[in-house]
Amino acid sequence: MLDYGAGFPDFVRQFEPAAVLPYLADVARIERAWTEAYHAAEASPVDPSAFVGIAPDELAAVRLALHPSLRLVRSNFPALAIWQMNISDGVPAPVDLASGGEDVLVVRPLSDVEVRSIPKGSLEFIKALGDGASLLTAFESALEANSGFDLSANLSDLMRAGALVGYSPASGPK
Repeated sequence: MLDYGAGFPDFVRQFEPAAVLPYLADVARIERAWTEAYHAAEASPVDPSAFVGIAPDELAAVRLALHPSLRLVRSNFPALAIWQMNISDGVPAPVDLASGGEDVLVVRPLSDVEVRSIPKGSLEFIKALGDGASLLTAFESALEANSGFDLSANLSDLMRAGALVGYSPASGPK
């Protein structure tokens, strides 16, 4: 039953009458990511102090473990702004579809699902981490997407979001 609706965003994207709302499939993808995050496995976010023991010369080789609920959505439209206006206490307002796209992080570190915009390069960084890349390799992926990518700010944001659940240093898993 949890997979019910998994194909809905693709259906919306291909549904001819919805062509006048080009952002709608991405809004549906955010909603689907929320549902998946809500039902994902439990895991405890790592305490930031756990990283203190990493030797500076091993930092580049560290692999970060992402929360199992973490989902990413990339949109060429302000889909997150549209989604937020249409949930709970959202306030409808005009949206400039030409204002650019948004990358979205969806995660449920504890009981509530969090949905937030992430800066350019973060999606590539997080995807690389999820694929098992080292911190250095993931950072290089982010830099390809955004030469001004701020590694420290992004790691801090991931920790505050509860999106990290552990790490594997060059010397073995933690």
